[in-house]
Amino acid sequence: MACSSLTSIGSATSVAPPNFSPTSANTMQTMKTHILPLLLLTAGAANAQTAPQVPAITSALNDNATATANANPLPDNAATSTPAYVPPPAQPERLSPRVAKARSDFDSKQRAQVAEYVGQARQVPTSSSTANVGGQTIFTYRPGALYTIYVGAGRQTVIDFQPGEQLTGEVNGSDTVRWLISQVTSGTDAGEQVHLVLKAVEPGLTNDLFIATNRRTYLVTARSVADWSMPSVSWQYPMDTWKAKQAVAAKREAVEPVAVAPDALHFNYDIKGGRYSWKPMQVFDDGAQTYIRMPATLNATDAPALFLIEKGEPLLVNYRVKGVANGTTGPTYIVDRVFDRAELRVGAKQAITIRRR
Repeated sequence: MACSSLTSIGSATSVAPPNFSPTSANTMQTMKTHILPLLLLTAGAANAQTAPQVPAITSALNDNATATANANPLPDNAATSTPAYVPPPAQPERLSPRVAKARSDFDSKQRAQVAEYVGQARQVPTSSSTANVGGQTIFTYRPGALYTIYVGAGRQTVIDFQPGEQLTGEVNGSDTVRWLISQVTSGTDAGEQVHLVLKAVEPGLTNDLFIATNRRTYLVTARSVADWSMPSVSWQYPMDTWKAKQAVAAKREAVEPVAVAPDALHFNYDIKGGRYSWKPMQVFDDGAQTYIRMPATLNATDAPALFLIEKGEPLLVNYRVKGVANGTTGPTYIVDRVFDRAELRVGAKQAITIRRR
């Protein structure tokens, strides 16, 4: 009866409810007890069949990681890797047209000024600026001057220094790869002389040299050329020559003092001009010679040249210098004649006029 009741549930025909008895109720309860566990087991089996099977590898991975960590332990002070900071590229400065033009004009003026005084300081081998003895080119040394020399490619140029002059360090050059520089010494004792030998591997090269010695410094620009060369280079030193003459004059003056009769001296001279450090202190004559006393602070670089003025034209005159500037007394220019007008000059613009009254 229970089966026919379950079958009739989906039917559209109206069926009278069955008349359940106590025996039927017990039978239904027994079916529920057996069917519910069966349904649960069936659902579990279906889920087990449809769920993906995951290999049990977690334990194996953990074991491998542990083994690797034990085999290659990190040091206690190991730094963690962090990405390096890369700064952004510099952006060009943005200038207004007016500011850009002003800056360009200023740079142009600066370049022109530097080119002007560098050009004035540069000395190149010419017949008017250099001398020669045999194959040796002789420059006139001036502090701060720039000397240009030419070295034949595959040849050598020798730079001779003053006897007794020693290098105080390495020669500094702007091109130390394609130029070869070696030092050679000749002579002994006081006559020992240092020479630098320059060689260039190919033509068309430039090497700016700075050479320091125990007496002075040199700025030399060496240029390599293809088919000619300057075999030897040296300098003449007018300052040393002037000092040597001053020393000789001082010794002579100490042995042979100048004797002048006081009543024959004429002091009526006008000294006019700028307030230069070399302006004479006093001018007088004894009727035969004229004496120009220079200041005690006069140095060789400021020493003026003396010209006589006749008919408005400057004329060179022979004179000699006695004594040296020692901070207390200065040298004296001695002219072997009496003049009405003369000028002391330094360069083209600085002049002192001396007139006899």
